[in-house]
Amino acid sequence: MKHLVFTGSGLAALSLVTRLIDNGVADSHLITLIDKDRKENNDRTWCFWEKQEGYFENVVYRKWKQLDFF
Repeated sequence: MKHLVFTGSGLAALSLVTRLIDNGVADSHLITLIDKDRKENNDRTWCFWEKQEGYFENVVYRKWKQLDFF
């Protein structure tokens, strides 16, 4: 069994690990996430822009049709 180690549990690592699990790669690999901070509460904010529904649509909490930058 191969071992995959991710340093940090931010957007990139969590996104990749989620896809590895969904695609069955995790069935033949041991996956370890190492983060310097102890995660005792939900302190993550994840924002992304897509033209149509995407991979993470089932976890979308809020949507905006327009965004203005000043």
